[in-house]
Amino acid sequence: MAASLRERAQRRSAEVYQAAIRDALAEGNGRQALHLAIRALLSESAKIRRRRPASASLADAELAGSIAAIAAGLHAYKPRKPAGCTRVPGPHHLLSVYEASLEQAEGASHE
Repeated sequence: MAASLRERAQRRSAEVYQAAIRDALAEGNGRQALHLAIRALLSESAKIRRRRPASASLADAELAGSIAAIAAGLHAYKPRKPAGCTRVPGPHHLLSVYEASLEQAEGASHE
């Protein structure tokens, strides 16, 4: 059952969340893409709270710590720029950075 829940979450992520994020980035709207990613996080977190209430608080605490750490480091954050990226990135640059970040995160989760 755990495998099927994981597979459904991955399929939902790819079909719903990632598609909507790609659409926003294709329009050059990075802010909307960030909001969609946060909405996806909240939606998946709510599913954990419904399905596994005993571990939900721990998951929420871990996610809160991870997000707080990211927020604390944003002042010094330098985003990667793809080759050929101008001072103002275009939608194709946003998509390539998103895809690279997604691949990196997926690779790290399989280790």
